[in-house]
Amino acid sequence: MQALYHLPSLGQRVDMSIVYMEFHAKAPADLVNNGERGKLLDSFCAYQTKLNKPADTDPEHWDMALLLSGLDFYAVEGGKNNYVTMGMRKQTVQICEINKGAADNI
Repeated sequence: MQALYHLPSLGQRVDMSIVYMEFHAKAPADLVNNGERGKLLDSFCAYQTKLNKPADTDPEHWDMALLLSGLDFYAVEGGKNNYVTMGMRKQTVQICEINKGAADNI
């Protein structure tokens, strides 16, 4: 991800740093884990908001949260599950994002 923000076409390098990271073998109980992307995104945004430090001045505060998952994301369309879908992003005060990634490309 960092490489995207170092492209010369941006005109300025943007550096990122990881301030908090969690690894789970099993999803936390309050996180939707069935792959329905809208519900998963909403629950992930709520989950990470509870963990984030509220003050921008706090060195452990983050502006963007990213969930990498091995789940097959889907959207319910016309009463059927559509698996031809990608990750999603939601921006309120901060950005929440979910993306599917296989262990060999994370």
